[in-house]
Amino acid sequence: MPHAFANADAKRRALVVDDQPSTTMLVRAILEHAGYRVDESHSGKGAMAAIAAAPYDLLLLDLNLPDIPALQLLRDWQGMALPPVLGMTSGVTPELLERAKPLRMRHILEKPITRANLLATLATAIGEARGWEIEPCEGAPIDVGLLEQMRANLGAALLRRFVEQALADAWQCIDQLKSVTGDDIGSWRERIKALDGVARSFGAHRLIHLIAAASLLPEDKLRDAASTLTQQCDSLLAEAQVTLDAWLNTPVEDADRIARPPDPAHTQVEISERERDVLRLTAAGKTSSETATELGITVRAVTYHVTNLLLKLRVANKTQAVATAMSLGLLD
Repeated sequence: MPHAFANADAKRRALVVDDQPSTTMLVRAILEHAGYRVDESHSGKGAMAAIAAAPYDLLLLDLNLPDIPALQLLRDWQGMALPPVLGMTSGVTPELLERAKPLRMRHILEKPITRANLLATLATAIGEARGWEIEPCEGAPIDVGLLEQMRANLGAALLRRFVEQALADAWQCIDQLKSVTGDDIGSWRERIKALDGVARSFGAHRLIHLIAAASLLPEDKLRDAASTLTQQCDSLLAEAQVTLDAWLNTPVEDADRIARPPDPAHTQVEISERERDVLRLTAAGKTSSETATELGITVRAVTYHVTNLLLKLRVANKTQAVATAMSLGLLD
């Protein structure tokens, strides 16, 4: 039987299967720090009993178990609903990857396991498991170049008034999106098109990307995803608003800091404990809505903290924020 660790009210549950106690100890510590409740097993038979007894959100499986080969376990589980599966082994080969992929093991970690590699691979696996969920694009939340051109043409005072009105219009579009009910995808498409036009007027880069990607979804997928996409639009607009406020209130000579790459060797960064919590959950692959639920705050508050982190760390996206924070020792 598996041995349970961590507190019982953790939101996600992982099963780690490896015959080496040192490996399970290390992986368990990394996952618990990322907010998982962790069970462990040291054999294939133990893994079979654990999977049969409880649902899991993540499965880490050693490929060299002493009793039942891991790939045989996956063949035996073909008819079952499994969470994302990560393999672990001391030697990863292209042949091994090809044999594992059809069995729903798309990622294999090479031992020794490192914290950064495990969390990055986990985030990728969770994103793939969601399938239809569209991730925000790379790049800054707003197009600084567009805003600088507008400021040169309109002047700072008029640009500020324009941005305030455009944001008000964008939030009205969000409210209209939220009012769409049932399967009225036609109305949803019309209203998100209006939001796209407003977002383009002030260069909300990530929001524009999300809308463009959503427009390519087939109708059945869009019907399932519309509610979640609306929430993502809400979060990305809040992110753009916070970034716009920061940019408008930054002296002209420093306004490019939003897009400036970090210089860890010359940067002293301080983050709050709440920002650190948001980073840890982001590193574990959780969405803004999942992070909000775990921390007991609103999605807009999560977006506010994420945007502050992007500005403090001088990075363009959440993945870079996690990597930079790790390099600066902010998540130790």
